[in-house]
Amino acid sequence: HGEITAIVGTTGCGKSTLLSYITRFAMPESGEIIIGGRGAEEYDLEHLRKNISFAQSKPVLFSKTLRENLLLHGAPDNADVMVQALKEARCDFIATQKEDLKKFLINKGENYSGGQKSRIAVAGAIAKKAKVYVFDDCLTAVDTETEAAIMQAVSQKCKDAAVLVVSQRISVKSCRCSNDAVIS
Repeated sequence: HGEITAIVGTTGCGKSTLLSYITRFAMPESGEIIIGGRGAEEYDLEHLRKNISFAQSKPVLFSKTLRENLLLHGAPDNADVMVQALKEARCDFIATQKEDLKKFLINKGENYSGGQKSRIAVAGAIAKKAKVYVFDDCLTAVDTETEAAIMQAVSQKCKDAAVLVVSQRISVKSCRCSNDAVIS
């Protein structure tokens, strides 16, 4: 077993840009990105993105149900999996049972704090079964205790996956997981 890979740096140093290369939302002007021993451009784009679960630094919520928002953030359409992911992402402020998935997020979730929105997006990301999990500075709006609890949950779910965590703060906890997952 390996460790979660943390990319820590100041604002504007290129952390998110690097992640955009891994997901092929952008391509580097020079050099190459190698995933599983192959250049990122060698993978079928749909296949590559299907195997990557991504939580953004500025999560976007929609004026839809909690279930629909989780689906848009990568979660499978499985109520049990969604509720478990919401618990792991410490979303007890919005959901603890299947019935809560029907809750409607008004005004694109504007009634929730930045940390609460982040946790909903993280829940969608960790609910997805992926080979690579990417958390792009998505936990900076939560306190360090909640961050540690979420990272512990991530470490339990990522035993067979690679995990990249981008953060501006050095408090990101190192967790054990396999770092040799390959997209094939």
